[in-house]
Amino acid sequence: MIKIVDAYADLPDSVRRYRARHPDRVRTLASRYRRAGRFCWYAMLHRCLCRDDKTHWDRYGGRGITVCRRWQGPNGFKNFIADIGPRPSLKHSIDRINPNGNYTASNVRWATIKQQRNNRRAP
Repeated sequence: MIKIVDAYADLPDSVRRYRARHPDRVRTLASRYRRAGRFCWYAMLHRCLCRDDKTHWDRYGGRGITVCRRWQGPNGFKNFIADIGPRPSLKHSIDRINPNGNYTASNVRWATIKQQRNNRRAP
């Protein structure tokens, strides 16, 4: 079984100390990670790998949608950004070009909500 890493697991010690000393500024730190796409990456893993996710499992992991091994584990986020690039803006999130395909470098892009609405699978 694949273990999903915490979204903050690979933060440098200096950032962890900063978070501990300045809890009022954690929101700012979280927004930086949101901009970087870390939360999108983590949500992608969770949808596909966590059977406990009652909301999304049936539509993702339960249908056989997987995430490439390179994007999993401790260096997964770094590999993910290296493959598809940084998140262009907060209006962009992860989109699969082929809605029935897996999350792989050749099938994932950053897309706006409008682009994603036009890229839905047939019911």
